Amino acid sequence: MKRTAFILLGAVIVMTAIHPLPAQESRPMVRRGGMQDLTDAQQEQIKALQLELEESITPLKSEVRVLDAELKKLLIADGASQRDIDRKIDEIASLQTQMRKLQVKNNRSIRNLLTDEQKVQFDRRIVEGPRRIRGRPFRGRTGMRMNGHRGRIFPRRGRGQMMQNQEMEASDELDNV
Repeated sequence: MKRTAFILLGAVIVMTAIHPLPAQESRPMVRRGGMQDLTDAQQEQIKALQLELEESITPLKSEVRVLDAELKKLLIADGASQRDIDRKIDEIASLQTQMRKLQVKNNRSIRNLLTDEQKVQFDRRIVEGPRRIRGRPFRGRTGMRMNGHRGRIFPRRGRGQMMQNQEMEASDELDNV
């Protein structure tokens, strides 16, 4: 079983290194930050900066994926030392730091293209962080939420399913009494 897992993990590492995932299409700040009043020249310059950022970050992301797979391999290996695991974590953290620095540099370059009024909007986007939808905090890309009662993870569901979950929990509590 372990041998099959190692072979499968090795195949994933090799495939990721050979064929990195394609970069997402460049999304200019116009859509993400809600800035509506950019000139055509500003939009083109921002698109160029975003493309340059993606070209810089894509190989780093691929390397993080490879290192993450290697870390998982170490975590399930019987003979892996804590020092090797720590080194792998440090390598991943170093690449993530490089990516973050590139993103911040890109944001500063974009900010330098903006007028004073646009900078206010841009700064607000940075300070407020990810957008909120209908008053709920940003949940990330997972689409999952934690059920605080027992730590179970449920996918997002409609109201009817939530009511069924509450009824199940209530019956579970009665069974435990």
